[in-house]
Amino acid sequence: MYVYVYIEVKKLVSKNISITEDVYDLLSKMKLEGESFSDTIARLVKGGGKLSDCAGLWSDMDEEELREIITGVKEMRKTVDESLRQEAGIARSAWIPLF
Repeated sequence: MYVYVYIEVKKLVSKNISITEDVYDLLSKMKLEGESFSDTIARLVKGGGKLSDCAGLWSDMDEEELREIITGVKEMRKTVDESLRQEAGIARSAWIPLF
């Protein structure tokens, strides 16, 4: 009688990476229960995530920072609108911005 035993040994290689504290905080929030940071990064990098995974990520943002982001988005939209208007050769009075 013969018994075959198959044993797979995986080497666990660890690498150190540097991340900023704000990125660490984001990763901590994205980390699922029982998941290592490596697992979290792998899950996020593979993509295919759900939009709901992003819910609440900025919940700790103060109002001033939120206002700055909103202002920046509005300024960017104006710049893009103006650029598209010029490229299309449409007069400013005939241009209707989408947002």
